[in-house]
Amino acid sequence: MLVGKAVEHARSNASDWRPLTSALIEEVAAECRSSNWDGYGAQPIREAAKEQAQRFVDLLPARFRGPDPVADPDGNIALSWDFGPGRVLTIDIGADGKLTYAALLGAGVKRHGVEQLNGHIPKVILETIDELHERSGAAG
Repeated sequence: MLVGKAVEHARSNASDWRPLTSALIEEVAAECRSSNWDGYGAQPIREAAKEQAQRFVDLLPARFRGPDPVADPDGNIALSWDFGPGRVLTIDIGADGKLTYAALLGAGVKRHGVEQLNGHIPKVILETIDELHERSGAAG
């Protein structure tokens, strides 16, 4: 996909990926603002979930690379990172700031849980992103 390559190029060359990620969150929310947007009864993306996802992105340290936002059929926004084979993290962000996360850390190691976004990103989520970044050998 040409658009995907352009987005990845912009991310890798941007000193601050947040504006691009925020724009992608807006795009996902706009594309999925109607009921049944997926043809399987999905709920529209809630405005409050979009705002919480934006807040989460604003709080992420710049040393991380930007996540890929995706619509969740329950009306939430999910942010996803792919660090290579067997190393992924997805965080579902609810309208109430509930963060439901699941990660594969490589070598069959898994981590998952539920945290709350209360003005800061929970330590376990920051540590998970750092660990994935380190294990992948990704450059900042």
